[in-house]
Amino acid sequence: MLNVKQSAIRILACLGILFLTNCASDKEEYTPITDGYLQLLFAQPETRADLSDDGSGTFQEGDRIGLYIDNGTDLAYRELTYTAGEWLPRLKRSEFGDGRLKLSAHYPVCVGSEEVDPRQFAFQVALDQQTEGTSGSDLLVSEAWLEAGDYRSQLTFRHALHRIRISCGGETEGISLMVRSQVRGTVNLLTGETTLSSGNFQWILPKQQSDGSYEAIVYPQPVAPYRDAVGLLKLDKEGSEVYYKAPQTLSDGSSLTDFEAGKQTEINLSIQAAKPDLSNQPRWVYGVHAPDFPGRDKLPVYKPFETDFPPGEWFRYDWTFSEGQYLTWKEGCGWYDCNKSKDYTENDGSMCWGAASSNLLIWWMVHNKPYIEAYDREYGSQVSIPSGRVFDRPAPDFKPLYGNDGSVNRAPVFEFFKANFPNRSNWDSAVIK
Repeated sequence: MLNVKQSAIRILACLGILFLTNCASDKEEYTPITDGYLQLLFAQPETRADLSDDGSGTFQEGDRIGLYIDNGTDLAYRELTYTAGEWLPRLKRSEFGDGRLKLSAHYPVCVGSEEVDPRQFAFQVALDQQTEGTSGSDLLVSEAWLEAGDYRSQLTFRHALHRIRISCGGETEGISLMVRSQVRGTVNLLTGETTLSSGNFQWILPKQQSDGSYEAIVYPQPVAPYRDAVGLLKLDKEGSEVYYKAPQTLSDGSSLTDFEAGKQTEINLSIQAAKPDLSNQPRWVYGVHAPDFPGRDKLPVYKPFETDFPPGEWFRYDWTFSEGQYLTWKEGCGWYDCNKSKDYTENDGSMCWGAASSNLLIWWMVHNKPYIEAYDREYGSQVSIPSGRVFDRPAPDFKPLYGNDGSVNRAPVFEFFKANFPNRSNWDSAVIK
């Protein structure tokens, strides 16, 4: 079972946005033109064409590029294949006219791109990006102008989509990870601009790199939808799932608002497994020192008219028409039980909310005493409101309202509510904010 606490999965200081740039190890060189063919250089300084783990990329034998050529009147489409160090087939400039040409390239070739409007090409990132899905989803685009009379042009690719990279540390054995994203939209293959299809959220199985990190290619899009309950990431271990929301800020303190085209978001997670012996077991909150519930059959039973019970112990009444188990309060037990007056003689019959809120507030004040004292030294313990009234913060002292010795005790926090909101109805959630 995974531990879903913030301390178990967190963003470290190196969370950030990176431009997807790297240096290629090889370069294509221009050769003199004597035959009227176009000489096109597809540069790789901003690509990961072969999607190496370090992000470096070079074109491989058999790679294919889609190329649109616009002469202002006609838009032609060609597909070029990298063969023995050059892009084939070679293209005669005269096929496209002598004037100025707009060149728009994309890699890899989008199947069917020659048959549809390139300005609205339907594109879906792969749901399974473990192998070829990443390279097929990582669409690269480039544009360049070829002036009249020119035969040579360089097209430098850039990433049309966004990459999310997740590094996991800690107890990662047996962990599977998925990335949530909208996966469908359209791409303008002439400019590289993208448009999402609304509300198409899916889970993507990312590629795992050799260093153990994960990588997923997603559409450029706002980050806000991934801060809901479902979140951005899903981690699974033996059927136990944890959902992780997109972070609010980057390591430099700037807000993360969008997954931008051509950039990379890096997220570092530290994973801790929950202790198996605590799974599905009730536990007292911090600071409560009380015996665990032993089970109904092991409880001492008292007659309904009995009112004297040992402190700090469980018991049940011998009732036939209803069932209830009880735990008596004991000095130092760490929990509190403010009560309304018997027969509501103190005008507090509608103040269940005040008693319940007081229990929680007393617990909080006891465990935050050093911070309260530090606050008082700086600002004092009184609070004034716009009407001019001044309130003294009540002390967290507590004893049961009616002691076994016949004493009547007061809890200052509950008395504060009774004095200022006498017998008014409300909800405890209105008090604890």
